[in-house]
Amino acid sequence: MLEKVVRVTRDEFETESGNVYPIVPPLEDDVTPEEFQEHYERAINLVQSIKNAGSNNKNTKELG
Repeated sequence: MLEKVVRVTRDEFETESGNVYPIVPPLEDDVTPEEFQEHYERAINLVQSIKNAGSNNKNTKELG
């Protein structure tokens, strides 16, 4: 489970653990933490998928 987003401004967001991350480029509109949570989860899942695909390609090249 990903961390819950508890605060969002146009240029940063904060998770429940207190970590604050920049948003680059800044958001054009204000969003609620709940709205931003959906985008955050999609972004994390996308990055994880890319990492997994890269790992699979490395393993395939080493075996082949």
